[in-house]
Amino acid sequence: MNITTKKLPKSEVELTIELSVDEMKPFLEKAAVRLSTEKPIEGFRPGKAPLDVVTKKYSEGAMMEAAAEEAVRGTYGKAVVQEKVMSIGSPSIDVKKMAPGNPFIYTATVTLLPEVTLCDLASIKVDKKEVKLPEDEVERAVRDLRNMRASEVVTEAAAGKEHKVVIDMDMKLDGVSLEGGQAKGHHVHMTEEHYIPGFTEMLLGLKKGDTKSFTLTFPKDHYQKNVAGRPVEFVVSVKDVYDRKLPEYNDEFAKALGQKSVADLDKLIRENLLHELQHKEDQRQEIAAVEQIVRASKFGDMPDLLVNEEIGRMIFELKDGISQRGIEWKDYLEKAGKSENQIKLDFAPQAIDRIKAALTIRAIAAENSVDVSDAEVADEVARELTVNADDAAAQEQIRSDEYADRVRTVLRNRKTIAFVKEKVLR
Repeated sequence: MNITTKKLPKSEVELTIELSVDEMKPFLEKAAVRLSTEKPIEGFRPGKAPLDVVTKKYSEGAMMEAAAEEAVRGTYGKAVVQEKVMSIGSPSIDVKKMAPGNPFIYTATVTLLPEVTLCDLASIKVDKKEVKLPEDEVERAVRDLRNMRASEVVTEAAAGKEHKVVIDMDMKLDGVSLEGGQAKGHHVHMTEEHYIPGFTEMLLGLKKGDTKSFTLTFPKDHYQKNVAGRPVEFVVSVKDVYDRKLPEYNDEFAKALGQKSVADLDKLIRENLLHELQHKEDQRQEIAAVEQIVRASKFGDMPDLLVNEEIGRMIFELKDGISQRGIEWKDYLEKAGKSENQIKLDFAPQAIDRIKAALTIRAIAAENSVDVSDAEVADEVARELTVNADDAAAQEQIRSDEYADRVRTVLRNRKTIAFVKEKVLR
């Protein structure tokens, strides 16, 4: 197999691959087996007719066409490895010469991963931050637990700050009802703070059967762009007011949550909160380290294919998140005031940053021989199989080669990040 490599613009390379007549013979034989299996030849079992017999039936030209597919499939991967081409995506194949008794020649145009010139890791510095647990975080966690187990009783009293109010609501912009701005039986917990500023205050003093209209201005950074920074009219009708009684934070409460005493529950809450804070600090360190390395390193041209694939992943993640919130994609686009193509353009800078981060981790792993053993991959796969023991579909997926490859990549990335942190944390 003779291979000629030619560099092209935009991070592409063209491989010209030439196979001699003798090198093509095994692929002609494979083509003969396939064709005589699909349409058996009289006097021969399926797939067992000799090459010359199949050639007489289908013609030399037809055999070359069938063999060309086999040849490309059987030689392209070897050519990429031989020429040490770090390609992404599928190649563009163009057959240049295909005639009986002559060498078979084709070109494969492939997109290359951008080259990365890493900075000196010794020049990177990320400061550690001591993790401290604010006491108000513990108090908030306790309050949330008590709220989850609160008893509720309908009351004739006016809505106060400790009540739950059930309302029907209609939101209007410029006198027109907003699409998706209507709600029936909407539960408003007066102690919570995630509502539009001023909303719960407008419900104070209302009783069952009361109706009230009021106008509130939405925050300028609200995710619904059509109402961000604009005054919206609310019409609410109170269906019920509930008096909420929180349970005492004592040993009995702790036992209901599986703990022996309130002291044990308090300890568990603090440990969980500290673990969460430490996890966030670890993430901050990792992000800061990679961002600094990316800024100090150099990258080759970023192929459109790579950027478009990453944007596609980001769009998928966005759609999935919106779907989980019960919002239709078309409704999201309408409220954002953008088309899908506009959002893709908005994502481009972030997509490039994500690609650079992934390329950086890959380059660090390669330069420092960070690798994952087959045993480590097998252990992780076995753990996933145990976790999904009752899910047959998941088990089948976990046992696939593709899943093992993903596991290897994830484990290698973890090891690489750990290696980076050892080098840059101060």
